[in-house]
Amino acid sequence: MTPEELLTIRKNNNLTQAKMAESIGISICQYKRLEKGKCKIKPSLALLIRALHGLISL
Repeated sequence: MTPEELLTIRKNNNLTQAKMAESIGISICQYKRLEKGKCKIKPSLALLIRALHGLISL
């Protein structure tokens, strides 16, 4: 998952960065770093994000 995909998912779900961070169980600071591309989005986190927002079914 790229930072751009992460941003698109958040905006498509009308979420603030704070709400998105809360929904995936990370701090707002860590979320902002992911969305800006300052740290890599781990595959397990990408899977969780996609599942929580209805992009895949588990």
